[in-house]
Amino acid sequence: MWLIPYVIDGIVLGALYAIVSLGMVIVYQATRVLNFAQAGIATTSAFVAWKLIGLGWSYPLALLAAVACGIALGGLVGILLAALSRRTTPLARTVMTFGVTLILTWVNREAFGNDAQFIPRVMDSDIELFGIRVNGHGLYIIVIAAVTITATLLLLFKTRIGLAMRALSQDPETAQGHGIGVSRITVASWGIASALGGLSGVLVASFINIDHQVMTTILIYSLIAQVIGGFGSPLGAIIGGVALGVSSSIMSATPIADYRTVVVFGAMLLILLIRPYGIVGKPELHVAESGGQLHGPRLPGRLDRRAIILPLVVVGAALLIPVLPIPWSLSVFTVMFGTAIAVVALSTLLGYTGEMSVGHGAFVLTGGYTFAILANAFPQIALPFLLLAAIGAAALLGFIVGIFALRLSGLYLMIVTIVVNFTAIEATLHARQITGGATGLALAQGPWLVIRFDSNTSIYWLAATLFLLTWLVTAAVLRSRIGQRWIAARDSPRASSAFGLRPNLQRVGAFVYSSAITGLAGAVLCIAIAHIGPTSYGLHWSIFLLLAVVIGGLGSMAGALVGAAVITLVPIALSRSSGAVDLVFGVALIMVLAFAPDGIRSFRSLASRRRKPASGSGEGSERDSSAVRMEHSNA
Repeated sequence: MWLIPYVIDGIVLGALYAIVSLGMVIVYQATRVLNFAQAGIATTSAFVAWKLIGLGWSYPLALLAAVACGIALGGLVGILLAALSRRTTPLARTVMTFGVTLILTWVNREAFGNDAQFIPRVMDSDIELFGIRVNGHGLYIIVIAAVTITATLLLLFKTRIGLAMRALSQDPETAQGHGIGVSRITVASWGIASALGGLSGVLVASFINIDHQVMTTILIYSLIAQVIGGFGSPLGAIIGGVALGVSSSIMSATPIADYRTVVVFGAMLLILLIRPYGIVGKPELHVAESGGQLHGPRLPGRLDRRAIILPLVVVGAALLIPVLPIPWSLSVFTVMFGTAIAVVALSTLLGYTGEMSVGHGAFVLTGGYTFAILANAFPQIALPFLLLAAIGAAALLGFIVGIFALRLSGLYLMIVTIVVNFTAIEATLHARQITGGATGLALAQGPWLVIRFDSNTSIYWLAATLFLLTWLVTAAVLRSRIGQRWIAARDSPRASSAFGLRPNLQRVGAFVYSSAITGLAGAVLCIAIAHIGPTSYGLHWSIFLLLAVVIGGLGSMAGALVGAAVITLVPIALSRSSGAVDLVFGVALIMVLAFAPDGIRSFRSLASRRRKPASGSGEGSERDSSAVRMEHSNA
């Protein structure tokens, strides 16, 4: 009997997860885009309802206004992405929704402030039901959710527009041939999904509260629910949402309450291992979108003049920075070089294997905390061993994640990495005796640095040197047979399988390598700041890291430093207190993906095309398939 209140609270949470998941499923089925803007749309709609209630509007009218706000925002996003559909792939448009979220975050902060708000409950008193006292507002949410979910399922399966959405999802070419308007259905799906987002935002604001993060947390749990129930399945979203809500609520009454997120994540990995497509999902619902569609680089050729000159240019720039009259302290550029190491890691993964990660902050935390804990506990350990420990810990986490998630790859890996990042933050927040909790760990300066790096200048040179070494080692790996195999698995998985390369093994290896480098970045950032904290490397930081990769160009080592400079120096130039960072980076992410998907290389390619006439595509095709042919010749 004592569990019943927890079960009811879990059903309430599960209903909220299910509504958010359903909205994402609707967009995904119609467009193959995973809509991460749903959190921002729901947050904006909830704030609008809160504001209107404060102005004297009744709750029902404010709720309708929130839903209308969601429809309007979703329609605008749908129109934007539909207009860009010819320029971009579904994966690129998925990444663009992160940019929309950043823009909406800025709008909400400017319009509604930074404080959390609470919408008054409809039924705040308890109700006795079959001898059990139950919160009345929780029952209200369950009823509203049941009606909404039923109406949504009827819309999807019993109406012409729902049929058109499912047809467009299963076979776009045939659907268009039968007169289904792609743009019209796309915008309609975004509007319907965002209406659910607006409703969920109001319900969450009345059950928990509304701030700039809570809907992101709800969205992450909703993603877990989709994986558990069956990715892309409306019924799976409902089953997964309720199952996740009830299990999480029950775990909150146990001694492992603080670590329920870790347990839930472990359960998700177990389900991926036993039933990769979820409880009711089907294999045909999964479309593996490779990062190679974001204009991944070809196989690196032999060492040329540029491969030698670019590192020398970086060395020259690093030598000049300490002596130039720059208005920022040297520690800013130390952070830039540390960030650039992480950009190299993600750029290598996305560019040379086609796999997407939006959770590399987890590996930064792993490397940084490993370094700080060992350095503080054993100050006599030499620096190289501490760095190797940070690299090894991050590589181990990358292996565990990769071995599970890469069975399906594509969007599944993106979802899993986001959840890993969220779980890593939750784990470090609750393991206070080891990690310091929300305050983090301060790094004690000691003999562990071998040569005593006790000034900003010496730490700067350490970070710059490690970045240059990372660049050179990664370039060597990519020009080796390892890099050839990664590109072969990216460009032609079936052909590489025929030659015995085992594409999944290549992807796992690349993911481990990328994770290891990111662990090194975490150690460098920990040294640069003399501190490591859990909230500094969350989803926003991972999105900024992705922006740096996109700006620099996938797989570009020099571009990694350019991208790192942008995401490090622009916030300082704008001043974080101005709040404009999210707006600038959100717009930049959308515009670069839409009009310069190769990053800074797009401008170089444009200049090359202007200098010489267009030639045939035989050379590019030959280079794209060279990895497979090299392996065949070596067999």
